[in-house]
Amino acid sequence: SFTFHATETGGTFLCQLNSEAASSCTSPKAYGGLGDGPHTFTVTATDAAGNTDASLASRAWTVDTAPPDTVIDTGPTGTVSSPSASFTFHSTEGGSTFVCKLDSGTAAACTSPANYSSLGEGSHTFTVTASDGSGAADPSPATRTWTVDTSAPDTVIDTGPSGTVNSASATFTFHASPSGGTFSCKLDAAPAAACTSGQAYSNLADGSHTFTVTASDAVGNADQSPATRTWTVNLDKPLTVTNQGSGSGTVTSNDSKIACGATCSAVYTSSVQVTLTATPTAGSSFGGWGGACSGTGPCTVTTSAARAVTATFTANPAGVNVTRPGGVTPSGGPTLQATLTARAGCGTITRIQFGELGMTFANAVVSIISPAGGPLSQTVGFSYTPPGGTTTVTLTIQRVTPSGGATVSPIRLYDAPACGEWRTFVGGGPSAFDTP
Repeated sequence: SFTFHATETGGTFLCQLNSEAASSCTSPKAYGGLGDGPHTFTVTATDAAGNTDASLASRAWTVDTAPPDTVIDTGPTGTVSSPSASFTFHSTEGGSTFVCKLDSGTAAACTSPANYSSLGEGSHTFTVTASDGSGAADPSPATRTWTVDTSAPDTVIDTGPSGTVNSASATFTFHASPSGGTFSCKLDAAPAAACTSGQAYSNLADGSHTFTVTASDAVGNADQSPATRTWTVNLDKPLTVTNQGSGSGTVTSNDSKIACGATCSAVYTSSVQVTLTATPTAGSSFGGWGGACSGTGPCTVTTSAARAVTATFTANPAGVNVTRPGGVTPSGGPTLQATLTARAGCGTITRIQFGELGMTFANAVVSIISPAGGPLSQTVGFSYTPPGGTTTVTLTIQRVTPSGGATVSPIRLYDAPACGEWRTFVGGGPSAFDTP
């Protein structure tokens, strides 16, 4: 609706809207049903003498009855761990103004971005409405609903070692309340890494260990008091001794747990020092240690882990040399002669025994030729002890017909303590003394 006047009274007016034909009009001039878009109103005055205004009056304007559309560009969605929120937004019509509202609060004029802080746990809704320059407001404001979750889950270890255990392995099961998140695990000073329940470790060393597991929920809230479990590994530490070599002997320990021969292993549960001593039997020598020991003296082993030791015993060489001057008479009751001499380093000959294993040789006669004072003859089946300090014995054996069908008569000599037992045999027929 337009009102207008002329500088002279008594005249008339012609009005025109847009491109319509001008028509006589009076002030005020009203129009209805105008469509959206630009419009121009023109009015011309003519006085009573018929003079027309050469510079007509005009007014241009725009009709805009369509409201703008409001669009939220950025802002939280879903479930978030932050108690703060920031929203950016725009209108489909330039020059629009906005009002914002959070939850059930009062709407207030705002600009993009709209920021909020100290939001409580739970669901929140942000609403923004755009209005254009003509005051038309968006009848369907833009909204965004999201959930604030700042509470971390609680981590619980269900199973796993505790106290002191005899195992180098460990497996832990665990869960979080509420469920649905992820876990990170850490052993001792190692860095934490993603894990799942059933986390296993192996080859653990003796000593104290600590397992730590932290639960995080779907939005990243991590348990600030992770679950931990501390335990001690104390593994059995077996000490095993193996005797080897051509000789024999025993290995004993200072704590009496090892006596090998019979008991060649012991289990220790702590780190202690154990001293092993090797003792050869008569006729053998101790050749040295192997494995966790070395050398030939007593060996000290620390049982901080499983240990294996070998002890080598070597059989000493025969302690007597045998010589047979004159050979053997091959027929008709041959007489065998031999001289037995203790070898260097073997000490003296301490005893000679004939006819072992229960054999009886009533028809074989042994004659001791030297040392002086020895018996001149004896039937096989006796033991002869020469005088102390004897290093050489000479004897003969006259072989007649052995009783019981025996064909071999053994001689066993006990001589130097360092060399032990030595054996030789008298064979049938023309055979001589056979050395082992």
